[in-house]
Amino acid sequence: MKDLLEEYLPRLYGFALRLTNDRHRAEDLTQEAFLRAWKRRRQLRNVDLVRTWLFRIAANLWKDELRRPARFENAADSINRDISDTTEPADCAVEEPDELNRARPAMIGLPNRQREVLYLVAIEQCSIAEVGEILQITSNSVKSNLSQVCRRMRELLGQQCENR
Repeated sequence: MKDLLEEYLPRLYGFALRLTNDRHRAEDLTQEAFLRAWKRRRQLRNVDLVRTWLFRIAANLWKDELRRPARFENAADSINRDISDTTEPADCAVEEPDELNRARPAMIGLPNRQREVLYLVAIEQCSIAEVGEILQITSNSVKSNLSQVCRRMRELLGQQCENR
C-alpha cells in the first residue's frame, strides 16, 4: 500500500498546487492527504480506485480549509499569486506542456470549482464520473463546469493571443 500511495505523490502534489496556488500550502495539503489516506488505508476496498480516493481526500481537505473563518491568509489572495514564481521540489515536479504554461495565468483566474474540474480532466485525464466522485458533485455539474471553463479559457487565451 505504501508503494501505491507514493506512486501518486507527484500527481497529488500537482493537484494540490492547482487548488491552493501556493507551494507551501500545496505541500501541507499533500502531506495531510497522505497522512489521512495512510490512517484510513484499510477502508479502501478497491486499490484500482486509489487515485480517485486520494484526490477526493485532498479536495475535501481543501474545502474544509476554505470554510475555516480564521486563516492566516485569505484564499482570494493566494489565487492572485503567480504559480510560476514558485519552485517545486525536484521529486514532485510535474512536467507540463507549453500549452499549459501559456494557459496557467488564465487558470489562476478561474473560480475554484472550475479550476478543479479543468485540472482533473485535462491533466489527470479523469473521466466525468471520476471527477464527480472526487469533487462529490453530479456528472451534469462536472459537464456544466467544464463547459464554462472551456468558454472562459477561450476568451482569456484569445485575449492573450491578441495582445502579442
